[in-house]
Amino acid sequence: MNLNSPYINSPQVRPLVLPTMRMQQARIRSALATGLSLPFIREGLAGRLHLQRVNESELTEELSPSQASGWRSDIGHVSLTNPFPVLSLLSDCPLLPVTAEDDGAAQEWYWTLYNQSLNPVLRTLFGEIYPLGLSMKEKAQKECDLKEPVAAQRHGNDSVLCAWLNVSWNGIVVRSRMRAVDAVWLKLFSLADWQRQHRALPAEMAIAMPLTLADVVLPFTALQQLQTGDIVLPNRQWFTPSGEGTLSSSTLRLRGTLQLTEHAPYTFTVTDMETVSMPPSATDTMLAAPHSDASALEFTPASDNVTENLPPLPITLHIRCGSVTMTLTELQHLANGSVLTLRDVVPGQAWLYHGDIALASGDLVDVEGRLGLQITQDFSASTPILPRSDEENSAEQELAP
Repeated sequence: MNLNSPYINSPQVRPLVLPTMRMQQARIRSALATGLSLPFIREGLAGRLHLQRVNESELTEELSPSQASGWRSDIGHVSLTNPFPVLSLLSDCPLLPVTAEDDGAAQEWYWTLYNQSLNPVLRTLFGEIYPLGLSMKEKAQKECDLKEPVAAQRHGNDSVLCAWLNVSWNGIVVRSRMRAVDAVWLKLFSLADWQRQHRALPAEMAIAMPLTLADVVLPFTALQQLQTGDIVLPNRQWFTPSGEGTLSSSTLRLRGTLQLTEHAPYTFTVTDMETVSMPPSATDTMLAAPHSDASALEFTPASDNVTENLPPLPITLHIRCGSVTMTLTELQHLANGSVLTLRDVVPGQAWLYHGDIALASGDLVDVEGRLGLQITQDFSASTPILPRSDEENSAEQELAP
């Protein structure tokens, strides 16, 4: 990169400023986005608490001050919208609105009764619950608590998160929007065995696995010199010339035999299954023996004053011949003896891939018991890589009348 380039020093070029987020807040957001549930029992009937993060579109909806109320608990202060249905369903004592006419003794008696009647699960989570506003001191604290999240958001500090608190019991479903700081959410998560929500994937969901016969690691210079007729010998073989080998996808390994007869269907019969902790990499083989003769292509690195001591750039390639497509149900019922149907297979032929880009095709050959690929078509041969000066000259010729 040329640091003196006018594009680098241009006033239109500005550094990218990304919003910051603490790790604990990222974990809270992830947990609420997934959804958490907690069962409880009231009057012998099962109920469930459910927390789900509020969507961005719902966050933009402004609420009037009368809709949200502040509450203090043993784990901290929270804000709830329309709290009466939710808190009434979680206690044997119905929640009554707080009025200024109630004297202090009556309020103290009522809230003592309410908290004693609180469901044990909610009591474990929040301890005792009281509305902010029972006294002038608490009223001032309530106003401070409700203004603090707004001020924090104005200053770009996302320390306040919102989630839907849903309660279902005896056929009744109510919800309230709960707002709290990170410390309250972390304490809430730690006080009970919340269950993460797992949404079932559709059974007809299709999963495609490329049929990789072997992995090849070539220096970039050798890849540039690849021509029709060259034979590529892989660094790592997944299949033998007789068709026995391993079909790998992520951490799943299926050992079996390919059946590539003259006529379709072409199949792969599973004889053994294994789940590994880390998928293998062809680059590992190359790094273990960087000067091995696993590749049949010889190369001579170009020497200059800058790069003469640098090793050649390795390129990881894959030899593929079709793919295996299974539905989620078929994958779940996969066992020894299962027969998988192959797609896009041409017997005796394979393709050389870099990632998902096909670079060449060829015929599979048996080189003294090793699987090889003899190139019959180089897809990049029609568009050779030209030096920049040649590209400019070529463009000028095309534009010339």
